[in-house]
Amino acid sequence: MQEGGLTMVDKLKILRVLNKQLQHLHNNPNSRVSCVIIGELKISYRLGDFIASFSHPTDIDFKGPNWLEIRNEESDIYVSFPENYLLEFVSFLYECYNNKSVFPKSSLIDHVLTALHTLKLRWIPGSEPLSEIIQQRLLGELAVIRECLTVIGSSITNSWDSDGRALHEFENTDYIIEAKATTTNPEKVGITSLDQLQDRTRPTFLSVTNVVKTSNNASYFYEIFEEWLLEITKHSENDFLNLQILLNSVGYNTHNLTAYRTKWKINETRLIPIDENTPLFPLGFSDKIPKEVEISGYRLHTEHFESIDFESLRDYLIQDG
Repeated sequence: MQEGGLTMVDKLKILRVLNKQLQHLHNNPNSRVSCVIIGELKISYRLGDFIASFSHPTDIDFKGPNWLEIRNEESDIYVSFPENYLLEFVSFLYECYNNKSVFPKSSLIDHVLTALHTLKLRWIPGSEPLSEIIQQRLLGELAVIRECLTVIGSSITNSWDSDGRALHEFENTDYIIEAKATTTNPEKVGITSLDQLQDRTRPTFLSVTNVVKTSNNASYFYEIFEEWLLEITKHSENDFLNLQILLNSVGYNTHNLTAYRTKWKINETRLIPIDENTPLFPLGFSDKIPKEVEISGYRLHTEHFESIDFESLRDYLIQDG
């Protein structure tokens, strides 16, 4: 469960530490310090703006949302975020850090420009902040968190790969949950790696959320999300705060909710136990595939797979614990 060399719990810790540093800056304006997660960037808080700065001899050619200010002063670039866009500032800094983790040989200006471009995509007028593909993925994953919190507690939040880059959406020492959302009928899901469901050292589950993209009796993406987050808040404010940090890091925040136009209807979420009898792609067959042939995944027809209710998840963990 690695992402840029880090577990998902590490990601939460990093984002918490970063938020704590920014809170300290807010309480101590005009001080300028190295960012705790990417030291080449200096960060500060001044006159209602959070600012990231770094040495660069020339202007950078970038035009972002109108609330974002970029200026060059004496060979230093300053990127300013208004205080009420703090979550976007956190997202920008984390994206810089993540880019550096994945591409350590690239220069700081490359990391900054990539992070700014990612941010810009969420604020293009007339576009949705998150694509329909990402919306669908997040619906399937938050559905699991919503169902599991009352059963297995905060471990489900701490084990979440919010970036969608790890092998499994949810993984810790006690379980693996692969979360999918599908619009297909009959039900089928995409398995992105041949060995994605093949772990037999821990209880493994496939969660399938059936969704429909429609305007009839449906809700906007953010309406569903905000309703689920409200439920989570009532159960655990700490988990809500952690989810807010994780969701912000992938581009979901409350500043641009009205830009969402896609409506979804959630039918159900099924939890399917995976074991040696589950019909999966045979790993032994993959040994016969020539190295020149790459098979990255396959479609799994799950409409006839037996499912359990989420309350039963605890019994599986106790049984195998």
